[in-house]
Formats: sequence, C-alpha cells, structure tokens
Amino acid sequence: MDDTLNISVELNGKRFNLKIPNNERVETIYRQAANLYNEAILNYKSKQYNEIDEKDILSMVAFNFAVKYLNAIETDKNNRNEILLSLQDINQTLDAYLE
Repeated sequence: MDDTLNISVELNGKRFNLKIPNNERVETIYRQAANLYNEAILNYKSKQYNEIDEKDILSMVAFNFAVKYLNAIETDKNNRNEILLSLQDINQTLDAYLE
C-alpha cells in the first residue's frame, strides 16, 4: 500500500491537487476543511462583506480560522487541566481509602 494519496480539492473556485497521507480519516479531514473554507468565503462574500476586496476576504477567513484554532488549543489545555485535577482528587481519595 502506498503511504500517500493524491486528492483534488476546490478552494474558492480553484482546483488544487494535494498529496496527503493515505488514510481515510486524514482524507475526510482535508475534504471537510475545504468545505469549511469555501463556506466561510461564501458567508463573507454574500452576507457580511459583499463589497470588500477578494484578498481582504481571504485574509479575514484565514484570520478567523487562526482565532478558532487558538481558541481550540486553549480549550484543550483547560480540559486537560480539569481532567488532571480530577485525577489528582481521585488519586488522593484512593490513597486516603487505602491507608
């Protein structure tokens, strides 16, 4: 089996050929990302910023995704900290019970 897969995705009306890891989950993520990107551009063009230059729309979409990415990282850190604290509490409870 080949380690890579060639796929084609459309981004803002232009087709791009990509080489990605040969994994069904990874392919799904790439295709979903292309869909999210195209939907975001259409949203900016049609609803919010229909008179703004195309490059500015692309910049706003990229910035919006960057903000969402950083928020997701922060949420993940907070969730990990909460889980770690819960595990520490459980560990202390078990230690007290076993003493």
